[in-house]
Amino acid sequence: MLATKLIRTITITSTTALTLTAELAAASASCIGNGHCSPDRNLRNTTETSLAGERRRATRQREGPMAPQDFCEALQKNDRTALKAALDPELAKLDAKGNAERNFQTLKAWMEKQACVASVDIERGVLRTDPPIKQFTITVRTATPGSTEKREIGVRIAPKRYEFDLKK
Repeated sequence: MLATKLIRTITITSTTALTLTAELAAASASCIGNGHCSPDRNLRNTTETSLAGERRRATRQREGPMAPQDFCEALQKNDRTALKAALDPELAKLDAKGNAERNFQTLKAWMEKQACVASVDIERGVLRTDPPIKQFTITVRTATPGSTEKREIGVRIAPKRYEFDLKK
C-alpha cells in the first residue's frame, strides 16, 4: 500500500529508479517488523533531493570529473572560490618539479579548450611574491554574441605544487 502511494506521487525516471527502489526497500523493511505501515512524510522531499544529486552526478559522468560549465560559470561570474575549485584538479596534474613553461602551456591549452574562453595570454614574467605568481589573462565570451570580457587569474608557483591565487 505504501509503495502504491509513492508510485502515484512520484514520477519515476531512469535517474531516480535506484534511489526510489532503495527507499521503498527501507520503507517496506520497517513495515514488516512492526506490522503497521505509516507513510514517511519526508520520503518525497528526500527523493526530490536525491533526483537533483543524481542529475549532477550523471552530468559529471558524461563530462568528466570537472565539468567545463563549472569553470566557465565561475569565470564569467568572476567567482574566485569556484574558480579555485575548478582549477585545483587541473593544477594537481601538473609536475611542479618539471619544466614550468611546459606546465603553463599545458594549462593554457586546457583553458582554451573550454567553450567560454576565446583566448588565453600568459604574462612574460612572474609577480615577485613569495611564492611567485604567474598571471594568465583570459578573454571570456559573454552571453551577448560577439562580446567578450577580460579576466586575470594567477597561479602560485609553490615549491611542491601549483596553487590558484584567490586574490585579484
